[in-house]
Amino acid sequence: MRRLSRYLVYLSSIGMLWLSHTSLWAVPYGPAGCGLGSLAIGPQPGFSQVFASTTNGFSGSQTFGISSGTSNCVPSNREEAAIYQKQFMSFNLYSLTKEIAQGDGEFLRAFVGLLGCEHSRFNTVSHHLQKNHSMYFKAAGAENILQNIKLDLSRDPEIYSKCAWLT
Repeated sequence: MRRLSRYLVYLSSIGMLWLSHTSLWAVPYGPAGCGLGSLAIGPQPGFSQVFASTTNGFSGSQTFGISSGTSNCVPSNREEAAIYQKQFMSFNLYSLTKEIAQGDGEFLRAFVGLLGCEHSRFNTVSHHLQKNHSMYFKAAGAENILQNIKLDLSRDPEIYSKCAWLT
């Protein structure tokens, strides 16, 4: 157990060093991201972000925070929303592809939240995504898939009026 604990800390440290040097993390909190960890630890740089990341991972608060708009997981402007969306699509493409095809799931709910869609519109948006799944995923690369999804959703007046971060 002690060896596993040391191993996890080691992996977390390496991961946090990598994440802290990527340009994807242009957000007002540390590289561990939003969630309970960001509320407890804050944006302080350094090793404290490992604890923030661990807290987020064990509590599952990041996905919940993104989908519910809590725990420091709310984009404050269009540019920030676009960064969140690109990150999420890049890191969760496989799971999101599967859940869009199924029409439900934790990653899909988080993604719809990142698009700024009202919680009450989840079923409408997820059904639309499921119906057009094959059209979106013909594109190569997460960014192109994201653009296809946002463009298609913004063409539906009902969805467009209820999702703040499609354009």
